[in-house]
Amino acid sequence: MDLAEKWRRQNNVEDTVGFADSVSFIFSNGLESAMQPTLTTIALLTVSNIFMTIAWYGHLQGLRHKPWLVAALVSWGIALFEYLIQVPANRIGHQVMNVGQLKILQEVISLTVFVPFAWLYLKEKPSWDYLWGLFVCWGRHFLCFAAVWAEAEPLTG
Repeated sequence: MDLAEKWRRQNNVEDTVGFADSVSFIFSNGLESAMQPTLTTIALLTVSNIFMTIAWYGHLQGLRHKPWLVAALVSWGIALFEYLIQVPANRIGHQVMNVGQLKILQEVISLTVFVPFAWLYLKEKPSWDYLWGLFVCWGRHFLCFAAVWAEAEPLTG
């Protein structure tokens, strides 16, 4: 069962017959309802990754002269907020995505957040390696979601 069919069953929506019915359905309520979990997941994972990046790397700039234990405790405190956002994001996202898709989405968001953070906060000039890594992650994201976009059934093994 593809994600569109799963969503239709969860929301008690009959399968549409033709293109005109599909367009009418999408503009009446389908697209907004179907996209809500995905957009909510993306927004929450973005905020979560901001906290994660600050927890993992912020101490390199802001706490570099403090003992490592202080940096670790501050990072753990920040990471708590990251988990308080990340767990609901993954639960919401798992309604419309599988775990592999969630992981790839998280990695794309993570690099998208990390590159500006490293550049603006840590004062590290982005290199082509950063950009190529980001492009590779975006490519993996595309491949991971291609079956969903084509409404193809996933391979079973």
